[in-house]
Formats: sequence, C-alpha cells, structure tokens
Amino acid sequence: MRQIELNNKQTIPQIGVGTWTLRGETASQNVRLALEAGFRHIDTAQGYENEAEVGQGIAESGVSNFNRHHLDDLLSFAEIRPVINQIEVHPLMTQEENIAYNRELGIQVEAWGPFGQGDIDIVGHPLLQSLARKYQKSASQIVLRWIVQRDLITIPRAKPSHFAENMEIMTFSLSDEDMRAISGLNQNLRSNVLNDPETFPW
Repeated sequence: MRQIELNNKQTIPQIGVGTWTLRGETASQNVRLALEAGFRHIDTAQGYENEAEVGQGIAESGVSNFNRHHLDDLLSFAEIRPVINQIEVHPLMTQEENIAYNRELGIQVEAWGPFGQGDIDIVGHPLLQSLARKYQKSASQIVLRWIVQRDLITIPRAKPSHFAENMEIMTFSLSDEDMRAISGLNQNLRSNVLNDPETFPW
C-alpha cells in the first residue's frame, strides 16, 4: 500500500476503509475483515456514532492475552503474523515460557498490568521495597526496570505526575542477581482470575 506523507512527517496509507452508516456487529465485523485483508487506514468520526464498534473490530484483530495454543491456532490460518502480543506480566506472573514462545515466532511481548492493576500488592512486596532502597528508586521503578531489562514493551497506566518517574527507569540497571531475585517471586498469580485467557469468554 502506498503511503502518503503528511505535514507532520507521519504517513497514512493511500487507501483506507470508510465506516459511515455501519452499525453494530456489521461495523465491527467489517473493520476486522478489513484489517485481516491488510488495510491499516480506518475512517470513523464521532458523528458516525459507531466508534465503539470500530474500536471493537480493531481490538478483535491486534492480539492480546494469547497463550501458545492460541497463537498456534491463529497462525494455522492467518496470513499476517501478529507483531505484538499483550499479556499480563509482573513479578508474581513472569510468563517466562509464553514470552520465550512469542520470541520464537518473532512476536514482541507487551507487558500489561506491571503493578498488578491494584488488585494485588506488587510494589509493596518486601523484596521490591528492599531493592528500591538499594537503588534509591521507587518500587514501581524497580518493577518497570525489571520488565525493560527483559526486553519487553510495557504500558503502565500512570498519572501525569508519574511520567517523569517512569522515564527515569532508563537511567539505571538492575544486577543479574537482582533480576533473578525478582523473577523468583513468580507464583503464576493473575491480578484477576477473570483475566485468564484459558477461561476468558473470547
């Protein structure tokens, strides 16, 4: 698809898919099928009153919470290999095997819920508090540094007051010993049992 350069130096695919007049399941299905066909330019507007359905179609297409067999099933018919798999990753849910398999497939892993989404107390763990004192950083910074040192992408939800703190994780490194210690906290503990992709109502 030819890309057209915009005045902000970003590009946009020359041909897109319009969604005006599409409603409900038809809208989400059309968007999903367009993305499967290779389109990456989807048009919508608040006035179309279908933004939720368009978003659903997009969500049903980039993958999230896929385990090994989900990826195997997908790749048995998909013509386009996913580039990112968003999965829950935090010190109590390290996802070592799942991450390794994604890497075998050339799929990057994006860690969501690095702090346990507030449902479990990740940053209050004594080891992380101890490491925070050792490195003179916050426990949140220790967790994020542990994630990025594993070459993972992460998307911590943060208030604007946390933005600078989150950026500072690139200014220090954890020792190999401390990395192993954090990984040793693994309990395969999800922040919410409803997030289990084996039982989630896909």
